[in-house]
Amino acid sequence: MELEVRKKSNIVCLRATLGDIECYFQDGFQIGNKLYYSLDELYEDHPNVVCRHILTGDTIFLEIDIDTGEVTNWPKNCPTDFHDIKIVDTGNYWLIDDDTETVISYSGYVPTCLGQGGYGDYLEFEIDENSHIVDWSFGQEDYDEFEENA
Repeated sequence: MELEVRKKSNIVCLRATLGDIECYFQDGFQIGNKLYYSLDELYEDHPNVVCRHILTGDTIFLEIDIDTGEVTNWPKNCPTDFHDIKIVDTGNYWLIDDDTETVISYSGYVPTCLGQGGYGDYLEFEIDENSHIVDWSFGQEDYDEFEENA
């Protein structure tokens, strides 16, 4: 979806780190056929999905192709449902251009393209068995939301 934005960049990717999700694993977080209870367990099976950082701690990391909604670092045949997972405004979001440069970024509320839940606190999307976000779309209004939150 080559959105033309400042610097005449074409946005190709949305990167997100989802913080404080660990405290909501208490009831388990199912990926594919396996139930996880901590980010440590998830890291053992899928290290590309967990971002480990000394200063900010462990988070779930997603890299999403803007055009297709494919989560490029998500394992195939491991569908999951991010439904009503509250991340307490601790997400970080970047729009990346075709030169792998950050065009715009912000921290805080969940962008609408990743959550339709109340008050921008909740993740609400599914990843299918082909690592695509179900019913994905990203348009100018989504970019405008990034600008407002930056």
